[in-house]
Amino acid sequence: MAVATVGVVLGGSYWVHYLLQLAFPAAIAAGFIAHRARLKLVAMQGIVLLVLTLVVSLVAINAGAAAVLLAKPYHVNDAEIGDWIGDHSRPGDTIWVEYARANIVHASRLETPYPYMWSLMVRARPGAIDQLHTLLDSNQRPTWVVRWNIDNGWQLDPYGSTGAALARNYTKVGTVCGVEIMHDTATLPTSDMNPSKSMYHGCAHHEWSDVLFGVVD
Repeated sequence: MAVATVGVVLGGSYWVHYLLQLAFPAAIAAGFIAHRARLKLVAMQGIVLLVLTLVVSLVAINAGAAAVLLAKPYHVNDAEIGDWIGDHSRPGDTIWVEYARANIVHASRLETPYPYMWSLMVRARPGAIDQLHTLLDSNQRPTWVVRWNIDNGWQLDPYGSTGAALARNYTKVGTVCGVEIMHDTATLPTSDMNPSKSMYHGCAHHEWSDVLFGVVD
């Protein structure tokens, strides 16, 4: 139980499913106690109390999470952003989301040249941020960049290297669901790709740049 508790406390992101670590040692301990006849009643009462406590805690936590999701359905925004990029991409285009949002990459139907699609990986893996900076200045840099996080989120860019690389190599082409979208300047298309608003749903808020798409209200 002590080890499981330490695992929950040191988990970092404190997701609800971390609490599953407590279930197994709690069940084993309760079973051991219940095996002793003279403590059986006390053990059963303890088990009931433990189960009720866990149920109430999980319901309360998930109710709060549900309220947040209903107020701001981020998964819908992820799909909107990914769909928008996927609908305007060309064969061979790639994508990177700053610093991570795997749902957007999936919805875009594009590959990513950067292997870390979870911010914790970027933070924890030695050399990951240097690898990113090298990529953004290389010929293999992603075609599309989604500015999901700020450049120095989690103190990943204290010297402004990410922002500088983006400024050198990318042009803003739109805003989808309040999120800035950039395109590799060297491969920026010049043809009119003005999309129909009917293909979008969810947040339904898109602004296109004159550079690429023309003006759409």
